[in-house]
Amino acid sequence: MKHILKYFASLKTDESWTYRDLTPKDTAYLTHSYHRYPAKFIPQLVRRIIKEYSNEEELICDPFVGCGTTLLEALLIQRRALGVDINPVAYLITKAKTTYIKPQLLEMHVSKLFAKLNPQKNKTDNKVMERIRESPNYDRVRFWFGDDTIRNLSLILSLIEDMQEKAVQDFLKCGFSHILKNCSCWNMDSIKPARDKDKNIPRAIPTFKRRIIHMTRKNKEYYEILPKKVKARLSDYLDVFCEDCRHIPCEDEYVSIIATSPPYVTSYEYADLHQLTLLWINPETDMTENRKDHIGTTQPKDVSVKEIHSEIGNEIVRRLKNEGSKVNGNKNHYLNGCADAVFTYFAEMQQAFEQFTRVLKPGGIASIVIGNTTLGDVNILNAEVLSEISINVGFKLLKVIKRQIPSNKKWLPSIRNQETGQFASTNCASNKLVYPHEYIIILEKP
Repeated sequence: MKHILKYFASLKTDESWTYRDLTPKDTAYLTHSYHRYPAKFIPQLVRRIIKEYSNEEELICDPFVGCGTTLLEALLIQRRALGVDINPVAYLITKAKTTYIKPQLLEMHVSKLFAKLNPQKNKTDNKVMERIRESPNYDRVRFWFGDDTIRNLSLILSLIEDMQEKAVQDFLKCGFSHILKNCSCWNMDSIKPARDKDKNIPRAIPTFKRRIIHMTRKNKEYYEILPKKVKARLSDYLDVFCEDCRHIPCEDEYVSIIATSPPYVTSYEYADLHQLTLLWINPETDMTENRKDHIGTTQPKDVSVKEIHSEIGNEIVRRLKNEGSKVNGNKNHYLNGCADAVFTYFAEMQQAFEQFTRVLKPGGIASIVIGNTTLGDVNILNAEVLSEISINVGFKLLKVIKRQIPSNKKWLPSIRNQETGQFASTNCASNKLVYPHEYIIILEKP
């Protein structure tokens, strides 16, 4: 425990990993701009990791695949790519982002779709509208969307579902998903779900068309730059699964590198950030149960792990339950509740690391990008805890890189109230930055 804390305390920021000078355009090239996503990898960062620790044709795995940044970068430099994510929205985005479509074929399908997108000629209810109205989440749909928008979105999605080409359908659904926040009363400046009653909501069909035109152009760029060998046999180079990271569908000792960024504990409910897409694409979703599937949730759930293999982690949980549970002499129920959530997070990450040791080859590398934060006066040392857990499940800690997070490079909650521990909507003297730095933990399987 002490040697890990001492090692992390000695680390200096490595400016070469900060990528401070990159613009949003620099990090949104090719299909990286298909869909917004929280806490996205900087493509340049993950490409550097892959190039430093792997060779062409080796298998790169991201067990928290998110929007597929690791997989796309792996394909672009002729590595095989395996992605896993429990979130069906992440699965959809990743499939669309990494699967090229021949430009002429895509342009033909898009042109046909646009010709049918005429609400005046399609005034009768379609299958999507009927499905949404009959779903248990219909009130939630109406909470976020106006009646005209619901009608137009249902028309768009109904026409998409009539598409026969699966890759084209995924591509269009990805674009559809991206516009949902824009076309709802969702506050675009909020990191968490919040309504904006004064929002000027754009019309759904023109917004969808603009998004698809942009994505069509990016697909063509991706098609032209993808290595010929990968393009000719994409199915041999790419596998994406909607699955729990603790059950990676992969043979033992088959992966050369794991390159990933796990969820951030108690940051936000990842499932909530994608609820609009689930309301439309999978309207039967039980939102409460869906949250429980995600690592990092604050939803109460049972885990089979009885003990965290980390003295640092156990001490953090104890402090949250005891020292960190009093503010101005009164119980802070928010921090008390967080103790169980933090224990569950560390326990589930421990299960994930045990899975990583199974799929990695001897000598294989796991690169974990994670940040630390605070709750009240308690430091939540995610990086130190995960490093200690990884050692205790069999990894060798090669090195840790400390990088500063430029405020405009990663979409994360940035301010937490120092007294309550909860995320703040505005900046004031009692607030502090939540994730000023993050760590790249480089592990080796002996």
